[in-house]
Formats: sequence, C-alpha cells, structure tokens
Amino acid sequence: MKIETALANDTPVLCRLIATKPPNEIYSLNDLVNHVKFVFQTAEGEEIDLGGVKRWPNKWPLHQTYTYKALNYSDDPKLQPHSKQDRALVVAFRQYQLYLRYIKFRRERDPSASANFRFEWTHDLAVFGGNRYVLGQAYLPARDPLNSQFSGLIQINDNWLWGIFGKEGAAFLLQLLIHELFHSLGYHHDTLHLDSVVYPYANGKLIFIETDKYRIWSDYGRRLLPMWIVDNIIKRLINGYDFD
Repeated sequence: MKIETALANDTPVLCRLIATKPPNEIYSLNDLVNHVKFVFQTAEGEEIDLGGVKRWPNKWPLHQTYTYKALNYSDDPKLQPHSKQDRALVVAFRQYQLYLRYIKFRRERDPSASANFRFEWTHDLAVFGGNRYVLGQAYLPARDPLNSQFSGLIQINDNWLWGIFGKEGAAFLLQLLIHELFHSLGYHHDTLHLDSVVYPYANGKLIFIETDKYRIWSDYGRRLLPMWIVDNIIKRLINGYDFD
C-alpha cells in the first residue's frame, strides 16, 4: 500500500520489529543486531511504500501532558519484578522529556484509568499479522490521535525472551521502547545515520544523536535544561543505574 493511500484513508500504520530467525533460538546481542529490522506495515502485514513522503504529517497536539502505562506485564525472568518493566517505561519517556518543551509525559498509576500511550504484552500472534518473527510494534499517530484506539499503542511479543538491555540471550526491551516511541510521536526512520535510535535496523542505540533531537524539536519544541542535569540522566541511562 502506498503511504498516500494510508494517509488519505487514515489507515492505521505501524512500525514492526521483525527478526530473520525464529524466536525459539538463543540469541546473543550481536546476533539480534544482525538479524532484526524495523519495517512499516498495516496491521494485516501489508508493507507500506513510503514513496516520496519523507515526513509523517500527523502529530500529537501541543501544550498537553500525556499519560502512559503498562496494560499488563511479562513473566520473563529477566524482567522481574514487574516494577522493573514500569521502570523501563519511565527511563524511556524520561529521555524524551529531557528534550521536549511543548508536550509532557506522566506515568498513569491508576489501574482503572486510561492512558494516551499504552504498552501491552501478548502471546497472540494475530496481533502481529500472524508473524511469529515480529518482536514488537507501534502505531504512528492517526489524524486525530486523541480519539484513535491505535495511536500511542505499543505491543510486545511475549513469545520471545526479553531483557532490559538485551544481554544474555534476551531481546532488548529498552531499545524497542525508545525506538517505537519515536514512531508513536509521528516520525519515519532515519536511514542516513547508523547511530540514530530510529535507524531501520536494530543497532542497540539508546541515546538520541543530534539529528534525532532536531527532528522532535521541529514539532514539539526544544526544552532547555542545565547541561549537568541532562548529562547526569544520560549517564544513568548508559550505565543502567536505574536497574541496579
């Protein structure tokens, strides 16, 4: 499907993380990096032809605080206790909050409340178009993301073994979250910069490079914090201090 058709019909478009090896094999982090790519598809698995459209036009409204929450939790041993998975969400959103001025994020702690950004673990392969090689997926924002059942939804394939940083034979949850959140905010891949968090192949990168920052600043504004605060939070992310 051409992207112009998807946009005209407001067809839900998502970015899927797809492996080239079956999920029951044991991976090293290097193996995952070499055999995983991100692709744009419809929910049914039809690939999206981006053509000449370089920029996804739909964005979230400015000057609002958006909530996020985990809808459920994985029982993977490397992600226990469940609070570790909540922490991964906090860490992922924190990097965005460091740099964005005109939107804010808040974790929704009320189990009965809805949220703008939702994270769902599932064993149901129908969610991934029947493709067991999909590790996870995120929907790009619809024309009216505040009234869309798909905008802000990120789904993770719980048939895989997961870990926060993808070490010791597990897939890399934190990179998936940071990458897919970029798409959830309304952006395509960066095919030019190998170190971008939205490079179309899994690269293990967690930190925004300058081009990543300028892309989100162009729509959501640049937040100016003292460099010592930014440096401290990025250091925590790089060294995994939030998960000690």
